[in-house]
Amino acid sequence: PNEISNTSEMFIGTQLFEGLFEKNTEGRIIPQLVSNYSLDTINKTYHFHLHKNRRFSDGSYLTAKDITSCLKTLIDDNNSNEYVKSFTQNIDGFLNYKQKPNSRKLPQGIELIDNYTLSIKMKELDPNLFEAFTSHQFWISKRGSSNKILGSGPFKIENTDTDISFNLERNPYFNVEKTESIFNRINIRFIKNQNALIDEFLKGSIDVIEYKYSEEEIPALEL
Repeated sequence: PNEISNTSEMFIGTQLFEGLFEKNTEGRIIPQLVSNYSLDTINKTYHFHLHKNRRFSDGSYLTAKDITSCLKTLIDDNNSNEYVKSFTQNIDGFLNYKQKPNSRKLPQGIELIDNYTLSIKMKELDPNLFEAFTSHQFWISKRGSSNKILGSGPFKIENTDTDISFNLERNPYFNVEKTESIFNRINIRFIKNQNALIDEFLKGSIDVIEYKYSEEEIPALEL
């Protein structure tokens, strides 16, 4: 997820992964993997309690350890962008951890409380922390069998030719009580020739397209 670089990858990512928080259609920040949270303002510590029924697409349960594993990846990445660095460098114990990376599994500010609870102590309270957690860099993933990247989103990758197509099928373990209204499959094709893209759309072989058009083309497209 932290390597996503364009809108097409972003769309695919939202089908595959979830984060601690997300933005709804109105742009409001709401919990996603988090069931509830609290803030100790004196100790500058956030406590996050996760939903206990969330699973990766291989059926394994998503736990607080998966969250800390993804955070560790971001912390250890010296090439991460400034957006991520501003968060990681604000974690209590970050400097000591980077100076002695083999002495601790995580900076002292990140603590696993139990399987579904973790806390993050900051050097300074960050009013934009939840906003940061909605970013794709903080989507949660793990490596499964055959080194596949797994997410807990509504879909999983069935097969792909990364230069041409992605075939996604429903993640049978996703939010079981909410799956009745989602598609069983999404097939995504990357057609680089814009004329061929429009022809395919007009013939009905493509349901939805992402296309940059000029004002002169609007009348023809409306037909």
